[in-house]
Amino acid sequence: MYLGVDLGSTNIKAAIYDGSMQLVGQQSRPVEYLRENGFVEFDAERYYNELAALIAQLTRDCGVSKIRQIAFTGQAESLVCVDAEGRACMHAISWMDERSTEECKLLAAQFDAALCERVTGQLRAGQLEHVLVEVEVEESQPANDAMFAAGIDLNLGDMFGGILPRKMKKRKLPVREARRILIQQESEKRIDMDDVHRDAMQRAEQDGIIFIDEIDKIAGNQHM
Repeated sequence: MYLGVDLGSTNIKAAIYDGSMQLVGQQSRPVEYLRENGFVEFDAERYYNELAALIAQLTRDCGVSKIRQIAFTGQAESLVCVDAEGRACMHAISWMDERSTEECKLLAAQFDAALCERVTGQLRAGQLEHVLVEVEVEESQPANDAMFAAGIDLNLGDMFGGILPRKMKKRKLPVREARRILIQQESEKRIDMDDVHRDAMQRAEQDGIIFIDEIDKIAGNQHM
């Protein structure tokens, strides 16, 4: 038996064919999107779970226990940011997203369609990874000299990043490095620090271990 899966924009579809390529059975499930102010996103984990459930249901209904090959077709480009374990760390951005409309207009005014296709085609093929491009990056804040001399490796810019204005500077970097920085910057914009702080406080209260140095000087001998 052969399994075909279409990761579509409207529906997730799966079909099973026998060795003669005759349809044995097929099923589909709708895809739900979050749409607001031109943003079009979807829950990547839910999308994956829906796909897994769809395939499991289809194989059960068709009485199939072994699949020889699986073929996938997919919707146009969508961005799924994952962590080190491969789990989605934010909503996926659909190819229908329009948040970069203004940037596209600026590019269209400077480059014709033929040039864009030639450059983006090379980019997709990995032929421009070593080309230098200019990007704005955050300037790292040096640690306080007095604290460093005292053995305290403390970066005030990291501590008060939400209060102190960020200093940006332009750097020329290879495409592969610039891509990593831009993805990181855009990902940070999507993080709600209030949620992070609440989660950190809850984890510290429920699961944290606090080490207090020289507790005897705080409590006093009479309490030891």
